[in-house]
Amino acid sequence: MKPVHRVAIILALALPFAGCKGAGPDVTPRGGAAALPPGHRAGEAERALGVYLALRNLVYEDSPIEQQVASLQEIEADRKQTGPDAPFWKAAYRLQQAGDHAGARAQLHAILALPDTGSRTTLRAWRALRDLGEQPAPQVAQQVLGVVFEIITEKGQDHFFFTAAAFAKDSPRYFASNGEGIIGEPLSEEVESLGKNLLAVATPFVSRFKPERDHKLPQRGELLRFALLTPAGVLAAERSLDEVEQDGLGPFALAGDRLIAGLLAEIDRRRAGRDVL
Repeated sequence: MKPVHRVAIILALALPFAGCKGAGPDVTPRGGAAALPPGHRAGEAERALGVYLALRNLVYEDSPIEQQVASLQEIEADRKQTGPDAPFWKAAYRLQQAGDHAGARAQLHAILALPDTGSRTTLRAWRALRDLGEQPAPQVAQQVLGVVFEIITEKGQDHFFFTAAAFAKDSPRYFASNGEGIIGEPLSEEVESLGKNLLAVATPFVSRFKPERDHKLPQRGELLRFALLTPAGVLAAERSLDEVEQDGLGPFALAGDRLIAGLLAEIDRRRAGRDVL
């Protein structure tokens, strides 16, 4: 099979986990730190976890403007091409640092006005605008541009973390704490459809979740995390597996579960076809 142009990047730094199936998440790992063979170096698992935490932090698209500009500078240092929004980010940051908040906001609105601006870029721009004192209008604030669904489970003394994200205008992402994941575009039509389904199922919960600025992973028990990414910020909830159905979150969990299963199948297909960067 010929390589796909701009194929999604598969991350594989340790052993893979099981997929999710059935009416609710099957959170039993098929591999990972708790199931590593004798002699497997702990440092490799720690490195995989570090990659996961870094990628997870990005998927919420809730970082300050200085982090966005630093990322652009790293891309340019590698002599890679940046997008059409790059000059506006730099100008906004420069004006912010000079104390010209009105000028910085104008540059950020120019990003939002660019044709084909993705959901992730829109979320970053609104985070920067909020930091500059501007809040979105109510009809904009309630727009769900992204969804993050996370499974936190444990086996013995070890915790396992699974994160899937879907966006209105961008392809889904998936990361696990063993370092496995998939990012980039294009993904299969099936996976893209599962991502849009998760977004549709999750959107009605926008009035039920609470604002969240700190997206730390819980370190206790078996939980599901649900997060809605809006121009007004992140709205989130955490529930135990028993509480999910009681609180009416079953359809949300099932849609997230199906997306993870689809993304894991995508990883397996791409490995088999060697469509990997």
